[in-house]
Amino acid sequence: MLSLATLTFTGPGTQTVTVTNSGSAALAITSIVGSVNFTETDNCVGQSVAVGATCTINVSFVVAAGSPGGSSGSVTITDNAADSPESISLSGPAVAYPGAVLLPLSIVFGGQAIGRSSSAQTVTLINPPNGNGFVAPLVIAPVTINGDFAIVQNACPGSLASGTNGCTISVSFNPTMSGTRTGTLNVFDNANGVPATIQITTLTGTGQ
Repeated sequence: MLSLATLTFTGPGTQTVTVTNSGSAALAITSIVGSVNFTETDNCVGQSVAVGATCTINVSFVVAAGSPGGSSGSVTITDNAADSPESISLSGPAVAYPGAVLLPLSIVFGGQAIGRSSSAQTVTLINPPNGNGFVAPLVIAPVTINGDFAIVQNACPGSLASGTNGCTISVSFNPTMSGTRTGTLNVFDNANGVPATIQITTLTGTGQ
């Protein structure tokens, strides 16, 4: 017998369901399976639960993109009871994720005299609304560059609103030696709800 047959989450978190053996013989639980956006841990699977004894299932709602109607799922319990499999119905709110598009994906500066800086070229970072119409701010930190390239101006705020025209980063090329020189502009953010996601523009120039 389940202490709860339905769990409703108002945000990320964990709730506990108690399984009680109300039968007349030992309860053998063979599997407990969660679903997309929900995970579970338990001390039930592989155990022989004596008559009148209990075990517990901890169900967690994991932040996910969701749909306008929210996230739903179930936990399925398979055992040797007559009513097996049993299920716990799950629901949680839809959650907005920021997006991130860095354009262009590459910049070619061409030839440049060694030790002299080129004219700046501009990269644009956009936080578009996701396909479900949700909006969330894109948290940006840090912005780095490597190789014989430099950030001339970073006009991106620490938090970029969704659906705006985006923000710009200007970069230049200052070769230290002749030949092809390469580098990257790296924007670290929380795109898709994942901290330290990196958006990259590759940079190429030729020292002369």
